[in-house]
Amino acid sequence: MLKRSLFVSMAICIIMACSSTDNQDDVPSLGYEFFPLESGKSYIYRVDSLGYDNNTGSTVIDTFTYFYKVQIGEYFTDLNNEQACYINRFYADSLNGEWNEANTWVALRNVNRAEQVEENIRFVKLVFPVSESKTWDGNMMNNLGFERYRITDYRIAYQQYGSTITVQQQNDSNAIEVIRKQERYAAGVGLVYLKSDSLNTQTAGSRGYRYQLTLISYQ
Repeated sequence: MLKRSLFVSMAICIIMACSSTDNQDDVPSLGYEFFPLESGKSYIYRVDSLGYDNNTGSTVIDTFTYFYKVQIGEYFTDLNNEQACYINRFYADSLNGEWNEANTWVALRNVNRAEQVEENIRFVKLVFPVSESKTWDGNMMNNLGFERYRITDYRIAYQQYGSTITVQQQNDSNAIEVIRKQERYAAGVGLVYLKSDSLNTQTAGSRGYRYQLTLISYQ
């Protein structure tokens, strides 16, 4: 009788363990992997900026390139009693040039949102769980007014990255201007691409700029 009871108990434990494993495998990803914040990680981006002006009747294009480095700093407890980390920012004219300190931003990721404080303005970069065509107010944590963020590309391959999402942050077009901005995030990496276009069309011609940021290395 004792042996039979022991056998039954062991069988129940095995079934429960298998069920637990199966349940873990079935739990869908909430999307936290698209905004990793690991202290000590560093990212280097190539920045391409294009200025455009054809107000004079002939198109004038001014381009320049530089490099931008981000280092994830130490964690601290912010004023809202949440764990945030410093984002140390640097720039250089070339990859072999001297890195100059720019400034420091702050980022955090909690169960509901990924937030980033840029030039003392807090933006909501992602809302969890991520899902196809999901929308939210990217300015919900500041006073800049409503800005509709929307996930456009959802978990698609992009270049060497197996799973990425694209967040369309601005897509405004009217009689006097065209403003578009998007960011692409890769699973396990974070931000890999950013494009921002701003074009003024209210004069005789058009003028504005295009700003692109592309991840070239991370470690």
